[in-house]
Amino acid sequence: MLLVIIAFFIGRAFFNLSDKFEKNNWLYAILGALSYFIGPFIGGFALGILNEIFTLGINWDNMILMTMLEFVLGFGSSYLFYFLLKRNWKKNYVSTAVSIDDIGKHSNE
Repeated sequence: MLLVIIAFFIGRAFFNLSDKFEKNNWLYAILGALSYFIGPFIGGFALGILNEIFTLGINWDNMILMTMLEFVLGFGSSYLFYFLLKRNWKKNYVSTAVSIDDIGKHSNE
């Protein structure tokens, strides 16, 4: 149940971001929620490979450690995806005129 609530709030943050920059709202809300679940999968896979290469001795049976690792990797991947989207969209964003009176005016007036 907690994962559904977390996915909802992450999806809502991506929905609001895509609405602000006039992008496809539902697509980025779903991608944002999926980034929370894909991050721990990729991070766990990489950590498993590093554990075998460097013999780190990670206790894979410790459920508290694995749950904390899942939250950290999930939020980290979601934040990274959010940050990259926001930076890219802000760089390429062209605002539309708010009213007809603003047409022809320069931004430095």
